Amino acid sequence: MNTDSSLLAQAREWQVLLHSGRATAADHLAAKAWRERSPAHEQAAREVDRLWALLGQVQPPATVQPVAAQAPQPPRRRRALRWSVPLRERRTVAAGPVAAPGRLAGLVRRRGDGAG
Repeated sequence: MNTDSSLLAQAREWQVLLHSGRATAADHLAAKAWRERSPAHEQAAREVDRLWALLGQVQPPATVQPVAAQAPQPPRRRRALRWSVPLRERRTVAAGPVAAPGRLAGLVRRRGDGAG
């Protein structure tokens, strides 16, 4: 007997719902009523029942063990994104505070040399 594909799809939906752990008592009663609606419904439900039973006999795939259990590393950022000031400007800005004490010391020495 050739079962209508739409009835098989409905039977699969009932099967999944009833085995999902979310089905209520009303769902079970509705599934039973759906099966009893016609011989074609019952046939579709039996075909899905057989398939479900066969799936229970299939061996689950073997789990693959990772080669080395390492924590995932965060993505590396490109160095160019770390600086808000381009390199050429950064050297000029950085030289200012470093050069200022040297200039100040030169001024103090000059005044000291002339005073003493």
